[in-house]
Amino acid sequence: MRLSLISSLLLFSSVDALASSMDVASAVLKDHSGAAIGLFNNMRTPAALIAGSLVPLGILGAPTVQKDDSKTIKFMKKTNVVLGVTSLLSEVIAVTYSSIAINKLAEVESPLTKGCAELIAQHYELAWIGTNIHFLLGLMGFGLIVGSK
Repeated sequence: MRLSLISSLLLFSSVDALASSMDVASAVLKDHSGAAIGLFNNMRTPAALIAGSLVPLGILGAPTVQKDDSKTIKFMKKTNVVLGVTSLLSEVIAVTYSSIAINKLAEVESPLTKGCAELIAQHYELAWIGTNIHFLLGLMGFGLIVGSK
């Protein structure tokens, strides 16, 4: 009798603990797609601005190669144009990655997660890495072009 009373108390306490832990878990899990959209937008907007400034700075304003330039100067002028085009393409890829992720976040119902980082890590990791890497590569190229002027 005493053993069954103790086991009943343990069973009820474990059921109560399980129910309360399920309440806590469901309270923590929520839709973080809005925050993820904000993070992708935080990368997309600067990438678009840098891409827009690379066109006149790195491509249209690139130095022209003259016949009397030395080999080194010709190489540096050609490198400046290639760097401008490469940086522009990198920023366009960053904008594309983030735009695709934003559209998917807006169109498809996102699973419930504990946080925005978990949502991105589980479902949008490639887009996040691609956006960040291409943004930073384009930013470095932009810095090199500005520094060469």
